[in-house]
Amino acid sequence: LGEQIRQEEAALKQRQEAATAAYHEARKAKTAVGKGQMLLATGAVHQYRGQLAIQGAAGKAELESLRAKAMRQKAEWIAHGARQSNLHGLEQKKRVLESRAERFQARRNAALAAKQENEARKAAAREEMAKTIDEKKARLERTRDGLPTPESLAEARE
Repeated sequence: LGEQIRQEEAALKQRQEAATAAYHEARKAKTAVGKGQMLLATGAVHQYRGQLAIQGAAGKAELESLRAKAMRQKAEWIAHGARQSNLHGLEQKKRVLESRAERFQARRNAALAAKQENEARKAAAREEMAKTIDEKKARLERTRDGLPTPESLAEARE
């Protein structure tokens, strides 16, 4: 009987050790799978970030090339404008100056005409005033000539 119990205990112990070993093996395998998945995920993340960096560098290079092209075009337009300005600028300046001179001359002529009209009106008013004064003086003289003198009045009283 003791031998039978020892054998049962040994069999139970052996089964327990086998179960524990199987558990540890399964756990080790599961952990290895998890670590493998983590390594794959980490590799995928690194690969994705690498692709993003490559795409970003390509986009940046394209943007810089577009900027350089735009700056070249701007410089070309500025140079073209300078050439055109040198070519046509003197003619344009001359036309602008002539136009200004014409406008200022027209203003001067209008101002001079207004001054002359004003002077003519003043001269006409002075002439009219002088004529009126002369008429009044003449009327006053005629009136005085028609009035008796103080001597004739004195004679008439005597």
